[in-house]
Amino acid sequence: MLIPMMFVSVEAPNLTWLLALIRSVTLCYRKCVQTNVTFSSAGVFAMKLAGIAVVAALIVGGNLVAANFQDKETTVRIKGVHLCCGACVAGVNEALDELKGVTDVAADRNGKVVVFKAKDDKTAKASLEALAKAGYYGRAAIGDKDVKFPDPGVKKGTKVDKVVLSNVHLCCGACVTAAQKSLEKVNGLTRIAIDRNEKTISLGGKGVDLLKAIGALNDAGFYAKVKKEKKDPKGK
Repeated sequence: MLIPMMFVSVEAPNLTWLLALIRSVTLCYRKCVQTNVTFSSAGVFAMKLAGIAVVAALIVGGNLVAANFQDKETTVRIKGVHLCCGACVAGVNEALDELKGVTDVAADRNGKVVVFKAKDDKTAKASLEALAKAGYYGRAAIGDKDVKFPDPGVKKGTKVDKVVLSNVHLCCGACVTAAQKSLEKVNGLTRIAIDRNEKTISLGGKGVDLLKAIGALNDAGFYAKVKKEKKDPKGK
């Protein structure tokens, strides 16, 4: 019974085979002790060999568990992110530094690409939410799968005459200029007012397609969503 156990495949991700092997060797040893069996030199050698097999199995099993966890780590790549200056790069690092399980963050200003590793898909998706909250946007992929940034929550076909967009990354004058130019292409816009301190952009016009306005900012590497108006507690 002992010998077949020693040849169980170690390719399985669970450790059932390992537990069975240890149990088999333990029971065999106890049985020999209880019956006062006297071991020959060959018997002693066999028991030592079984002990070595258990130790080896523990090492292999531990490596399998470690490999199983490592396989879950994934690479996140985001293209087309607005990174015009060192402050933009610092903002990316600051947004991702708050997340546990994100490592090896690299932001390429020239290539407008952000790459990092996440311990699992859940962490990878949380990283996109963190970057969106910081005002960044791009075409993202987790491993070899394309994924979308958080939805701005605007229905298709929504038209507005005025609106305030928030959560836009605007750390410097170059950011403001890039955002301004991207919005100038949107039909119907007659007013664009950018507030760097508040990270907001106020838009005015006639029947402006809201998704197209947000999409124009997205194409330039900026995230944006509609700013929620604070309700007057008195109902006015």
